[in-house]
Amino acid sequence: MGKFTKKPLPRGTKLYGDAVLGPMSDIATSVTAKGLDAENYKRENIPWRITLCPTNLTYKSFYDSTNSLAFPFTLPPPQEFFNVSGLQSYDQVALTLEEICFSVDLRQEPAGVAGTAVATKLHGAAEVNEVQLTICEKQQWYFNNTMETHTPERVLFQRTYTPDDFASLTYPFFQADLNITLDPYKTYAVHVSCPKLNQNNNAYTVDFQLASPTISLKGKWTRFENTVNTKGAGEANPECQNAPLKASTDTAQTVTVATPAGGAALTAASINSGVNVLDNLLQEKVEGGYGPNSEMGRYGQTKETMGYDIIAVPLFTTAEGLGYRASLGTNYEHLENRAPYFTKNVVNNSMYDRIILPIQSPMEIHHVYCAWNLQSPFDGTNAPATHPTSNTARWQVGVSLGSGIKSDYVSYNQVAALEFGVNSGDATYYQNFLIDRYRTKGFGDRMSQGGTADPKWDVALLSVPLMYQDGGTTGVGYHTQGKPVFAGRGNSWTGWKDGSGTALSTSRRSNLPHYDGTSPPNKATATIVPNTFGLENFIEVSCKITETGGIKLEAMPDTDALSGQGGFWVYLVVKRASVQSTERLR
Repeated sequence: MGKFTKKPLPRGTKLYGDAVLGPMSDIATSVTAKGLDAENYKRENIPWRITLCPTNLTYKSFYDSTNSLAFPFTLPPPQEFFNVSGLQSYDQVALTLEEICFSVDLRQEPAGVAGTAVATKLHGAAEVNEVQLTICEKQQWYFNNTMETHTPERVLFQRTYTPDDFASLTYPFFQADLNITLDPYKTYAVHVSCPKLNQNNNAYTVDFQLASPTISLKGKWTRFENTVNTKGAGEANPECQNAPLKASTDTAQTVTVATPAGGAALTAASINSGVNVLDNLLQEKVEGGYGPNSEMGRYGQTKETMGYDIIAVPLFTTAEGLGYRASLGTNYEHLENRAPYFTKNVVNNSMYDRIILPIQSPMEIHHVYCAWNLQSPFDGTNAPATHPTSNTARWQVGVSLGSGIKSDYVSYNQVAALEFGVNSGDATYYQNFLIDRYRTKGFGDRMSQGGTADPKWDVALLSVPLMYQDGGTTGVGYHTQGKPVFAGRGNSWTGWKDGSGTALSTSRRSNLPHYDGTSPPNKATATIVPNTFGLENFIEVSCKITETGGIKLEAMPDTDALSGQGGFWVYLVVKRASVQSTERLR
């Protein structure tokens, strides 16, 4: 539907009904058909943002002054636009990067922050705060699995932030109006290099760190429609899993502007009648999107009320410089001292990390993927990490919806899961879920020693499939996965049960597969009513690293990297809904 336009009328022209009431009738027809789309909005594009926030960047990663840490990611389109051949549609060309923001915690003073316990004042060490930020691009292995290199192919952005920049009044740093066109089927990586943190490269006998670095990228993309279910409550294979369902009484609003018959006189009464119809409509507000508790409007006159977004979740970021290596020796004591939820000296032991994300607004989760980071470079004493060699080690990634925050009703629903390892003869071999492998630009073996059978790489992007029913319809993505999953807060109208578990009405959410304890963890035997009953208020993202072969994690080779410096990252690719006022809802 194009924009509504009124034809200009020259003076002295005889007025006909179509010239005056025609545009009004077009508006009424479009509203009835739920056809107010992006062309009728003031802004055709909606901003998206990805924020990378590792706990810290330590001196150990930058013993070699040419080192940098890379944080790869990709921006795949929603499922309805995803092309398995990597071909862009016209709308996807509108994906752009517009702004970069960078900051670190300097304790509100232009000084270096020591990386170890140092009693001396560091006000004179501001010159160590020199950071180069680079954004690179490369094609993905998924669309070209014969590629012989995993290094980036193009630099999109590069800037060096000097100590004077950190001391200026413009800190934190914003750089806007970039207008860099991106490709949703390519891999991008933010490189961070700060060599003067290491005393090997500065004028001090002190090692330093960047505390709480935050890199935020903001861009624009086109508007998207919400996924509409044709399935009712309790039916299998819904188009969007766990999504709100309209009641049977929720029908399209009929809006009519009467136009005079051919040759009939155009009167003030007929004009006023048409104006009053549209005035009444606009006074009641044009409806679309969702309310804060996933309420759906009675009519939903507007389309394309959702915007693209990507949620970057950091895990295992508390390691001291070299990431988490397997050994408990003097050189690699990371597991024993810092690994979260780690049980020492037990066979088949594990380490575990999780993040809780409160749900602020309704969204559809269309893809989940993780960045298996193995960057752990030479630090002056210890050799670069090798890639894991144990065929019985497993990395398990999970995304769940949960209810329980400020609620008496507690429940979980797993919506995405992945289990992988390095045994090429096993169904869980990581390459079966591979999107791309990334080699930090031009650094040889400095960031890791891995990839003997493949071209050397430091970070692998792996698909984390959404839940799907065994034998049911599947969604679209890099590898086999389920349909999109809705996540949004609920109440007594949009949910199904109250805080005591008492049923309120028929389920107002579509079915969702439930993990049944079998392998693979993303496949279920049936879809049933979600455990959360439409009352979820948080998302839990977790990763567990386990040795399953009757040995201990710490018994693996002491140079094996379990998770590299900068952390293990999980990315949620979502369509986030515009949130409307609840004044006109029910």
